[in-house]
Amino acid sequence: MSARGRAARTLALVAELCALATSAAGAQGRVRGGFWLDAGVGYGRLRLRCSECTDVGTDHGGTVTLTFGRSLSRRAVLGLEGQIWSSWEARPHEQVRSLAVVVQWYPFLKEHFFVRGGTGIVQGPVVESLPGAQPTSVKGTGVGLTIGVGYDFPLDEHVAIAVHAASHIAALGDLRLAGVTMQDTIAYVTRFAVALVFR
Repeated sequence: MSARGRAARTLALVAELCALATSAAGAQGRVRGGFWLDAGVGYGRLRLRCSECTDVGTDHGGTVTLTFGRSLSRRAVLGLEGQIWSSWEARPHEQVRSLAVVVQWYPFLKEHFFVRGGTGIVQGPVVESLPGAQPTSVKGTGVGLTIGVGYDFPLDEHVAIAVHAASHIAALGDLRLAGVTMQDTIAYVTRFAVALVFR
């Protein structure tokens, strides 16, 4: 092959690589542009504490989350996240519900790793089983914080599977339970979930 032929072939290869890179960049931009929604399910653990007790209780259950919002840029999306944690125990059913404004940030532009954080309203009952007595419960409502990390696995331009772990901390205030006041009750929900993402 002549030098002119090799040069033409090299230029054609470079042009093809540039086209592929441009196409990939465009696809990545579309993935993080416009409206987005994710729905997830997973495992969650609830732990309760108060100022005068070391550990009110720990319970295991399942979580369901639904988040929707809009991209602010290729690095950040803003959304509204609803979560319900439900106990797996057979005793009176415990649920912790939260509604939070969250920001999901991608620190590395070409990667799919993200950090999600936010704040909102949390409501959940505290259930206590006393020896020889029926379990009793009371609901508390307060302000919560959430922080988590995750990773997107794109299936195409608009659909991805995301895995993430998050921790939710909620101040439920003073709760009156079985004649005892639990002061400054704090609820911790740790969540591991898989979500289907649409963008």
